[in-house]
Amino acid sequence: MDLNLFDLPDGLLESLQADWGIGLTDDMVVQSMHDASEFFNITDPMQIVEGWTTGVYNNNPFITGDDVLMISREQLENMGINEKDGLDLVLTHECAHRRLQGLPTDFDSHQEELCCDYMAGVRAGLNGIDVTQMQNSLAGSPESETHPAGVNRVAAIEMGVDYAQNYWAEHHKAPSFSDCVEYFSNEIHNITIYADHGQITLRPDVDDPQGFHGYTQSEINSRIDKAEKDMGYWKAEMRRHIELSKHESIRETELHHARVAERKYNDAKSQYDRWKNTKPDNLKGFMNDGN
Repeated sequence: MDLNLFDLPDGLLESLQADWGIGLTDDMVVQSMHDASEFFNITDPMQIVEGWTTGVYNNNPFITGDDVLMISREQLENMGINEKDGLDLVLTHECAHRRLQGLPTDFDSHQEELCCDYMAGVRAGLNGIDVTQMQNSLAGSPESETHPAGVNRVAAIEMGVDYAQNYWAEHHKAPSFSDCVEYFSNEIHNITIYADHGQITLRPDVDDPQGFHGYTQSEINSRIDKAEKDMGYWKAEMRRHIELSKHESIRETELHHARVAERKYNDAKSQYDRWKNTKPDNLKGFMNDGN
């Protein structure tokens, strides 16, 4: 990323440095964002701008080259992020949002935030980065509509560190992004570090007629659309990994990912077939008196 992409109003840098010293310099931010992008094997964002908060605008959800990072160094300083390790992990979190865009994860906003915290932990675990500053900055944060409570975010970072270190010890190489997301998805579905505040219901019995649930045509169409999108994504992933498998040095790894993508494609195809053959049941009211 070229420095001329770092868009700061005239005089702002000098005023920031006068307020709280050198702190997180231009060079630190640009280099940290570049390294975080490189970690995920994606391009640097199109632009970095100083703003009221720290986050990313993804723009087109299927490419990363048009992403924009907004950064508030004042916000980060107030949170206790004032050293390289803390900054590196915060921007790893933001790059994880970039890497997740367009993927059919079905994460809600809380789960995506936790996944990004987890990926910061993965990078820390693989590269010996100290997570203390990032965890301390999040530990006391309250739950909001878009972000989970700090205690869960700290746990997600720890989970990422543990996963990365255990994976390296077992395989003597780094996991892929797909490996990381698959593990995280399994963990949240097993309710290990994340649970929403809704009611936990019983797992339905197989072939239990009392477990029947009717669906409207709109619900069926929505599920058909999702299955079609998933099929398209996993079909493209199969082709990509098969193409990459032509490189001898990564052949076995890429063939493994191609087989995983094929399995995911078949799962999506099964869902598509299921919903295409589902008939709507429009009886959705709380009570029905027959009138």
